[in-house]
Amino acid sequence: MGVYPDPHSDFGARVRAKLANEHVIWMTTVGADGTPQPNPVWFVPDGDELVIYTTKNALRLRHLRRNPHAAFAFNSDPRGDDVVILTGTVALDKRLPPCHQLPAYHKKYASDAIAISGTEEAFADEYSVPLRATIAKVRGF
Repeated sequence: MGVYPDPHSDFGARVRAKLANEHVIWMTTVGADGTPQPNPVWFVPDGDELVIYTTKNALRLRHLRRNPHAAFAFNSDPRGDDVVILTGTVALDKRLPPCHQLPAYHKKYASDAIAISGTEEAFADEYSVPLRATIAKVRGF
Protein backbone atom coordinates (compact mmCIF):
# COMPACT_ATOMS: atom_id res chain seq x y z
CA MET A 1 0.00 0.00 0.00
CA GLY A 2 1.98 2.95 -1.34
CA VAL A 3 0.27 5.91 0.33
CA TYR A 4 0.12 4.37 3.79
CA PRO A 5 2.98 4.72 6.30
CA ASP A 6 5.60 2.01 6.69
CA PRO A 7 3.84 -0.99 8.27
CA HIS A 8 6.90 -1.59 10.45
CA SER A 9 6.47 1.79 12.16
CA ASP A 10 4.14 2.16 15.13
CA PHE A 11 1.89 4.56 13.24
CA GLY A 12 1.88 2.44 10.08
CA ALA A 13 0.92 -0.65 12.09
CA ARG A 14 -1.93 1.26 13.77
CA VAL A 15 -3.22 2.55 10.43
CA ARG A 16 -3.30 -0.96 8.99
CA ALA A 17 -4.97 -2.32 12.15
CA LYS A 18 -7.71 0.30 11.93
CA LEU A 19 -8.25 -0.37 8.22
CA ALA A 20 -8.52 -4.10 8.93
CA ASN A 21 -10.56 -4.02 12.12
CA GLU A 22 -12.68 -0.90 12.45
CA HIS A 23 -16.35 -1.28 11.63
CA VAL A 24 -17.05 2.32 10.59
CA ILE A 25 -15.08 5.28 9.35
CA TRP A 26 -16.27 8.89 9.45
CA MET A 27 -16.56 10.22 5.90
CA THR A 28 -16.61 14.01 5.66
CA THR A 29 -17.83 15.67 2.49
CA VAL A 30 -18.50 19.38 1.97
CA GLY A 31 -22.04 20.72 1.75
CA ALA A 32 -23.21 23.38 -0.73
CA ASP A 33 -22.64 26.13 1.84
CA GLY A 34 -19.08 24.95 2.55
CA THR A 35 -19.93 23.25 5.85
CA PRO A 36 -18.16 19.92 6.48
CA GLN A 37 -20.67 17.07 6.66
CA PRO A 38 -19.30 14.05 8.58
CA ASN A 39 -21.18 10.74 8.50
CA PRO A 40 -20.20 7.25 9.68
CA VAL A 41 -20.04 4.76 6.80
CA TRP A 42 -19.19 1.12 6.33
CA PHE A 43 -16.09 0.50 4.24
CA VAL A 44 -13.62 -2.09 3.08
CA PRO A 45 -10.04 -1.32 2.11
CA ASP A 46 -8.92 -2.16 -1.42
CA GLY A 47 -5.21 -1.39 -1.74
CA ASP A 48 -4.75 2.36 -1.26
CA GLU A 49 -8.49 2.84 -1.75
CA LEU A 50 -11.68 2.35 0.24
CA VAL A 51 -14.91 0.90 -1.10
CA ILE A 52 -18.13 2.33 0.31
CA TYR A 53 -21.75 1.70 -0.61
CA THR A 54 -24.43 4.33 -0.05
CA THR A 55 -28.07 4.98 -0.78
CA LYS A 56 -29.05 6.73 -4.00
CA ASN A 57 -30.68 9.58 -2.03
CA ALA A 58 -27.72 10.26 0.28
CA LEU A 59 -26.79 13.94 0.38
CA ARG A 60 -23.13 12.94 0.23
CA LEU A 61 -23.64 12.11 -3.45
CA ARG A 62 -24.65 15.69 -4.21
CA HIS A 63 -21.70 16.95 -2.17
CA LEU A 64 -19.30 14.70 -4.07
CA ARG A 65 -20.64 15.79 -7.46
CA ARG A 66 -19.76 19.39 -6.54
CA ASN A 67 -16.51 18.54 -4.78
CA PRO A 68 -15.01 15.03 -4.91
CA HIS A 69 -12.59 15.67 -2.03
CA ALA A 70 -13.31 13.94 1.26
CA ALA A 71 -11.71 13.23 4.59
CA PHE A 72 -12.02 10.00 6.55
CA ALA A 73 -11.39 9.60 10.26
CA PHE A 74 -11.53 6.72 12.68
CA ASN A 75 -12.71 7.18 16.24
CA SER A 76 -9.84 8.01 18.56
CA ASP A 77 -9.26 6.25 21.85
CA PRO A 78 -11.07 7.68 24.92
CA ARG A 79 -8.16 10.05 25.67
CA GLY A 80 -8.15 11.53 22.15
CA ASP A 81 -5.08 9.59 21.07
CA ASP A 82 -4.74 6.97 18.32
CA VAL A 83 -5.86 9.41 15.63
CA VAL A 84 -5.85 8.36 11.97
CA ILE A 85 -7.13 10.68 9.23
CA LEU A 86 -7.17 9.88 5.53
CA THR A 87 -7.84 12.38 2.74
CA GLY A 88 -8.49 11.89 -0.93
CA THR A 89 -11.16 11.89 -3.59
CA VAL A 90 -14.31 9.84 -4.00
CA ALA A 91 -15.99 8.76 -7.23
CA LEU A 92 -18.79 6.50 -8.33
CA ASP A 93 -17.40 3.11 -9.36
CA LYS A 94 -19.96 1.26 -11.50
CA ARG A 95 -17.47 -1.58 -12.04
CA LEU A 96 -18.07 -2.80 -8.47
CA PRO A 97 -20.61 -5.57 -7.91
CA PRO A 98 -23.54 -5.12 -5.51
CA CYS A 99 -22.22 -4.95 -1.94
CA HIS A 100 -23.37 -8.45 -0.96
CA GLN A 101 -21.37 -9.86 -3.90
CA LEU A 102 -18.11 -8.15 -2.94
CA PRO A 103 -16.37 -10.84 -0.84
CA ALA A 104 -14.63 -8.49 1.62
CA TYR A 105 -17.83 -6.48 2.21
CA HIS A 106 -19.91 -9.64 2.58
CA LYS A 107 -17.47 -11.10 5.11
CA LYS A 108 -17.36 -7.91 7.17
CA TYR A 109 -21.01 -6.80 7.10
CA ALA A 110 -23.32 -9.71 6.14
CA SER A 111 -24.84 -10.20 9.59
CA ASP A 112 -25.31 -6.45 10.07
CA ALA A 113 -26.92 -6.08 6.64
CA ILE A 114 -29.35 -8.89 7.45
CA ALA A 115 -30.17 -7.32 10.83
CA ILE A 116 -30.94 -3.99 9.14
CA SER A 117 -32.77 -5.11 6.00
CA GLY A 118 -33.79 -8.75 6.52
CA THR A 119 -31.55 -10.09 3.76
CA GLU A 120 -28.26 -9.11 2.20
CA GLU A 121 -30.01 -8.66 -1.13
CA ALA A 122 -32.51 -6.20 0.37
CA PHE A 123 -29.65 -4.27 1.96
CA ALA A 124 -27.81 -4.21 -1.38
CA ASP A 125 -30.93 -2.85 -3.08
CA GLU A 126 -31.03 0.02 -0.58
CA TYR A 127 -27.25 0.66 -0.50
CA SER A 128 -26.87 0.34 -4.24
CA VAL A 129 -24.42 3.12 -5.06
CA PRO A 130 -20.77 1.94 -5.07
CA LEU A 131 -18.14 4.53 -4.25
CA ARG A 132 -14.37 4.28 -4.45
CA ALA A 133 -12.24 6.58 -2.31
CA THR A 134 -8.70 7.07 -3.57
CA ILE A 135 -6.57 7.95 -0.58
CA ALA A 136 -3.88 10.55 -1.22
CA LYS A 137 -2.64 11.34 2.29
CA VAL A 138 -2.59 9.78 5.75
CA ARG A 139 -1.90 11.65 8.95
CA GLY A 140 -2.39 11.18 12.65
CA PHE A 141 -0.70 10.46 15.93
